[in-house]
Amino acid sequence: MPRARTLLLACLACLITPVAPIATAQRLPQAWVDASDEAMRRHRTAPVRIVVLNAEGSPAPGAVVQATQTRHHLPLGFVADRSGLDGVPLDAPVYRHFNTLSLDRLIAWRDAHPRPDAEHPMLAARRVAHQARQRGLDLRLGPLVSQDPARNPDWVAALPPDELTAALLHRVDAVTAEFAAPGSPRTQVDLVGDALAHRDLTRALGPQVRRLLFDHARVRAPHAQLAVRFTDALTGHRRSRLPDAVAALREDFIDADLVALDERIDTPIQRAPLERTLQAIDALGYGLALASLDVGGPTPEAAAYQLELLLRTVVPSPACRGIVFNTVAQTLDDTSSTVENAGLIDVLGELTPSGRVVERLFGEEWRSDELAVTDPELAAADLTLFAGTYTLTVMLPPSDTHPDGQTFTYPLHVPPSTQTRLAVVQPLRIPTD
Repeated sequence: MPRARTLLLACLACLITPVAPIATAQRLPQAWVDASDEAMRRHRTAPVRIVVLNAEGSPAPGAVVQATQTRHHLPLGFVADRSGLDGVPLDAPVYRHFNTLSLDRLIAWRDAHPRPDAEHPMLAARRVAHQARQRGLDLRLGPLVSQDPARNPDWVAALPPDELTAALLHRVDAVTAEFAAPGSPRTQVDLVGDALAHRDLTRALGPQVRRLLFDHARVRAPHAQLAVRFTDALTGHRRSRLPDAVAALREDFIDADLVALDERIDTPIQRAPLERTLQAIDALGYGLALASLDVGGPTPEAAAYQLELLLRTVVPSPACRGIVFNTVAQTLDDTSSTVENAGLIDVLGELTPSGRVVERLFGEEWRSDELAVTDPELAAADLTLFAGTYTLTVMLPPSDTHPDGQTFTYPLHVPPSTQTRLAVVQPLRIPTD
């Protein structure tokens, strides 16, 4: 066959033959996914025995129990802007898993107190905090002060030591009194930020200033979880310095509960070093919260792969105490993140590949919706549930007092544990005249 004719036929074949799409999404190794799932079962679930009684207090064998998870135990949320929860569909995919709202952008010290004689009342933060509480969301605050002078009001850097100390304590008082006192035990407060790259406060006042701030905040907000925040320290070149910086907290008697991380990740994540960092933090007795997280990549699929790798490494760790996403819904003029393809929802309102990862993990794989029947001997149903809050729907079999059976609902909180959680559920007995 002449060469020209061969080339012509080849070109025609390309035009009429469907072209398979190029696969751009990577897949995590199945063995490692299985190991991650096993770690989730070990650290994020609990065995539960549900004993069902009827209204008269007698065991109810054959009762059907539906356990539906309504809230994750792990704090999950996003960083609010000035619009707060206006127009945010909290029952929509991705959003429906959130139980926490961060006020980071609304309580920045530079904005709240730009001059010594001008302290603003943080009205936007108050409004958004009120919205969050109305909708049952916990608050996340901070960092209240920073080791980086560029993040504090300009006038603070010129203060003499005694006035600087007073300004720092006043800042802690102003925020904790408004948003964290008496506070929920689920409220997380990052007191000091940029604690790895900068040391300006400790240079000015000595290392004991951090201890003073934490002890002062513990008095003002005794129920809150207090944290030191580090920036870009989990996966970048600062990662090797993080364990020593966390160990120094204990050596300096800093009364912190958590290590909080502000992470913008757009380079390949190395799983093994990340796991070692998590183990080191856990061994030192601290929890870890991803206080503001963006994970991106050169393509949406690459970003999703990176995000799933991170979540499957961090969430199963016993050290993990929460994850807050910096960018959830992308906008055309979004400047909240410098990380490409980090959003979970695109400008058309559709889930991005990263959003589908979040929805699949927290909405399916790491969420419980279980059905069981109580056994004939103990009238009990044994379940293994992911930690969180549940609504139990119990359907009792027919009885003399209820020939058609009886259905009732019952609340249940399940913390992560290896010990069996015993729950005895029973409908109210309403007296009849």
